[in-house]
Amino acid sequence: MSVTPDSPEDRLRLSAYNAERLVAVLATLADRIDQAVSNRNQELVDHYQREFQKASLKFMGNVEALLDEYYLMRGRKRSRIANEPLEPRELEEIYASVRRMIDLLPPEEVQRLEAASPQRSPLPKGRLDVKG
Repeated sequence: MSVTPDSPEDRLRLSAYNAERLVAVLATLADRIDQAVSNRNQELVDHYQREFQKASLKFMGNVEALLDEYYLMRGRKRSRIANEPLEPRELEEIYASVRRMIDLLPPEEVQRLEAASPQRSPLPKGRLDVKG
């Protein structure tokens, strides 16, 4: 079951939380790719590279959603056509705002966000497992 937050602030928190989780997923997949390369397991390298590409697309989608919600909160509409770059101070402000929101979340809010987040795909079993 998917929960859709009602306010832009809630959607911003959810997008930020999901993006932060995806960074961890990307880091794990990068480590697994490195391990598979060092073990010369091309099948596993190919698998983890595909998973990395999928996670990268999800991450970029979350970043887009995060920016959209941030602009909405500020009362500005973000132009997707122009895709204008943000000013450095705007980037710092976005980062600081999102960081404060995540750091101040109570444990029950973190659980709610986890329940609303899409689940990760399971890791492959059997001969694709990395031997470490």
